[in-house]
Amino acid sequence: MAHDEGSSLMNLLWNAFSWDYFLKAAAVLFLLDWFFYLPIFNSLFAIEKGCEWRPRPAGRVALAAGSWLLAIGIAGFAPEPLRCVGWGVLWVIFRLVFIQRRWSSVRRGCGAPGFMSHWTALWIFLVEFGRQVDGTGWLVGQIFMTLRMDFAFIMLCAGTYKAAVGFLRGNGMEFGRVNPIWGYHWRYFFQKNPAGFYPKLMNVLAASGEILAGILLLVPHPWSQIPGALLVSLSFLYVSFFIRLGRLASLMVLLPILYHPGILPSAMIGTGGIAQLPSSWLFFLAIPFWAFMAMLPLIKVTQYYNLFANRVIPEPLQSLVTIIADRIPVIVWRVFTPDVINFFVRIYVWENDRKTLVVGEDNVYSYRDWKRPWFKLRFLHVTESIALVSVFTTLKYFPSKASLFEERLLRYAQSVSASLTRPCSRMEFEYVAIRKTPAGWNFHPAFSCLVDLKSFEVSRQVFDKDFDPSAPALFSPVRESMRPGSLEPAAPS
Repeated sequence: MAHDEGSSLMNLLWNAFSWDYFLKAAAVLFLLDWFFYLPIFNSLFAIEKGCEWRPRPAGRVALAAGSWLLAIGIAGFAPEPLRCVGWGVLWVIFRLVFIQRRWSSVRRGCGAPGFMSHWTALWIFLVEFGRQVDGTGWLVGQIFMTLRMDFAFIMLCAGTYKAAVGFLRGNGMEFGRVNPIWGYHWRYFFQKNPAGFYPKLMNVLAASGEILAGILLLVPHPWSQIPGALLVSLSFLYVSFFIRLGRLASLMVLLPILYHPGILPSAMIGTGGIAQLPSSWLFFLAIPFWAFMAMLPLIKVTQYYNLFANRVIPEPLQSLVTIIADRIPVIVWRVFTPDVINFFVRIYVWENDRKTLVVGEDNVYSYRDWKRPWFKLRFLHVTESIALVSVFTTLKYFPSKASLFEERLLRYAQSVSASLTRPCSRMEFEYVAIRKTPAGWNFHPAFSCLVDLKSFEVSRQVFDKDFDPSAPALFSPVRESMRPGSLEPAAPS
């Protein structure tokens, strides 16, 4: 009897990792995401051109948000083949919001959270499409093989980048833990020694763990992929208790389930829902996936060569790689590295020659102050941290284009003003560098930018003449590129 009960429990656990349950779990996460995006929908769909930022009409924003919500409901809970349509619509929405606006909007397409939402919707749609046209399940298998390889390379490259920019030399995650816009417990970690054993251990584990996970996931065998998947899920689960990553952390806990041995067989069940295409057609449909798998290593190596060697590969191969990487897209995961977490920005509003702090560690990023709940929820959203930081990293990525920084800052300031109870005409952004010292951590105001929203002028006041906001972080390869989104150097050596 005990053996039968044990077998039943194992079967239950095995069957829980099915394609249908995975889809529902992903839809639930996207539903939660939708609710948490509510405070920033106004800026998410805003019109941006040059120095100008303006919200779209409320009716259009409501229609876009409603379509987004409806697509989630259909994708997660409608019967086949309607759910395939739902995932297709959701992918289109994510493509427009998170990818098409990645380099044109100050919100940067919501960074890694937006990128991975688009990645997930795209691959689920492709699997669902394969299920509808392939009665054998063969095409679904090819799609699964491709998406697993793609995810493995994401993890491998994320770890490799961390290792290359100083994580293995004691410079990395510790900045995020003491940064008010990223860390949940920044006050606690601010009291700790930045050169202690724990920060060093976390940095080594962050880089080496992702590299190991990526290698394990690339080996096409369950005995390798299951440990790799567990490593990814458990690492992001752990990080979610310390770092504000939003639903990105939850999504990265969920996605490794795609490597469970029971997922693919369950996805093959009930295939051929709309039409069972002949094998010759299925072969033709599989060619783009094979081509992508062949190109992916070359794209990744080229991106790293462009970035770290400051060189380009011979033409026309460089242009081909760049076009493919831009269109899909394929990115270098520079998530949570010192260039974007070793500073934060305080925001002040000027009224009658008096300035008032509206965004800082003692109000918005303090969980005790809820005077402006809607405004606070906007800034506690991880994509708001990404947007604010991305405006100021323009000084590092494009130091020769001061006008680009000013345009982005003006647009961002207008979006903040629109979220205030009473719009303002002047705003000040104070850049606070986070420094390690032998005595501990230090918040060091380096300069501030005064933004006049009437004249559209930006003036800078320097507090520390020795501080260079365009200088990359220690060990960082960051330098100016040809254009936003490109890793090709502006002046190849």
